[in-house]
Amino acid sequence: MLRQKWVGLGVAICLPLAAMPAAAQDNSNFARSAAAALELVGEGVGDAARGGPSILVTATGTARLPAPLVEKFNLSIEGVAGSAVDATRLRDQKLALVKAAAARRQISVEYGQSTIAPEVDQAAVNARHKKNSAPGAFDTSPPIDSEVRFAARTTLKLSAPGSGDLAPFLDELHKAGVGFVSAGGAVNGMAGIFNAGQVLGFGQVAQVDPAIWDEATRAALAEAKREAEVIAVASGRPLGSVRQVTVFSRNASGAEATVTLSVRFDFRAP
Repeated sequence: MLRQKWVGLGVAICLPLAAMPAAAQDNSNFARSAAAALELVGEGVGDAARGGPSILVTATGTARLPAPLVEKFNLSIEGVAGSAVDATRLRDQKLALVKAAAARRQISVEYGQSTIAPEVDQAAVNARHKKNSAPGAFDTSPPIDSEVRFAARTTLKLSAPGSGDLAPFLDELHKAGVGFVSAGGAVNGMAGIFNAGQVLGFGQVAQVDPAIWDEATRAALAEAKREAEVIAVASGRPLGSVRQVTVFSRNASGAEATVTLSVRFDFRAP
């Protein structure tokens, strides 16, 4: 009888590297992979202790998606200057570039929150501290007015539905100087920098119908059985029933969904 285990851990210690380039991954892939690794180790030790012979194979099954997944990217457009008016003007210039490029490539743009606020120019503060520091000491005086600048920001959600492709669009923005690094030195839209959340896939896996995952799972099980039969014939033992199925990951890339499983088979008694 088939015994299928679904185990979740809060922290991942193992992730199949072959799955990393996928455009979307199940949100629990990290925990699923970690649990699967621990489970396979435990099952192998238990099998050795019982002296029971078995075959462990890992296989991947695929299923076609009815349409390519929608690619998404979150970006914060900012303008930074010594005055609030100049900061706003710089931000709006960049927004105009994004809007024009998106229209040419049929990229959808959703506008989010817009903010403008003063912030400390830490590089200017550090330069003054270094200049004014006496030998063996360091200036720790607070920022002064001339070291305050303004940052105007607007968040955007970009998406390429259907067969669209965000990659050339993002390259165009980069070449136009829109900027992907914030004034604080952090990368804007970190969740999108991996092209639609390749690592975690938040919101992307919901685009895949459960029936597609089921089809890919059945294909993976069939491939696992085929591989196990090859091993069994080569070893001169008849293949028995499935003892355990462990799901490693569910991924979607382009027009395909894939499911990777590890399946342990018993040998049938002679």
